[in-house]
Amino acid sequence: MRIVIWLICVGVASNAQAGRICSDIDSDDARLRCYDEVAERSAAKEPGPQSSAVDQDTPAPAADPSSVAHRDIAPAASTAPAATPKELFGRSAEDTSAIIADAAGVEEINKLEARAVSVTRDPYGRFVVLLDNQQRWRQVGSERFQIKAGDEIEIRRAALGSFWLQRRAGGRKTKVRRLD
Repeated sequence: MRIVIWLICVGVASNAQAGRICSDIDSDDARLRCYDEVAERSAAKEPGPQSSAVDQDTPAPAADPSSVAHRDIAPAASTAPAATPKELFGRSAEDTSAIIADAAGVEEINKLEARAVSVTRDPYGRFVVLLDNQQRWRQVGSERFQIKAGDEIEIRRAALGSFWLQRRAGGRKTKVRRLD
């Protein structure tokens, strides 16, 4: 999956220097305005040297806050310039994934709702569930958890990159890990 996202990122790569400059801006609104300006400049001009504002490491001029989209909305693939491997070097895995997802136009979600298609058990008694979206998830812990084919479930993001699985009707939850 990461390889596919990386290939998309490389394919979308344009104006990486401007992306590095925009990513250094601390304010969310100002950073978003910077990316919007870069996207507008890229769409408006022919391929060629970058504008002098970008070359001087200056952020984009402030725009009317009412015209700026909310930061939680995923940008289109053309609005976020892709970073090069050298610019990603040394960043945390979380930062790298976020940069690549932004460049590919992929929106991050915190909850997945699905139906269990089949449930099997491994030799240790932990379940492996196949969802209707063809994802497979395995129980991480060894606590008892009852799940059967046809159950409506939801998987939520938890701390430190982990995930909780729970029946949509409520009740207990258990930690799971995606297999594919």
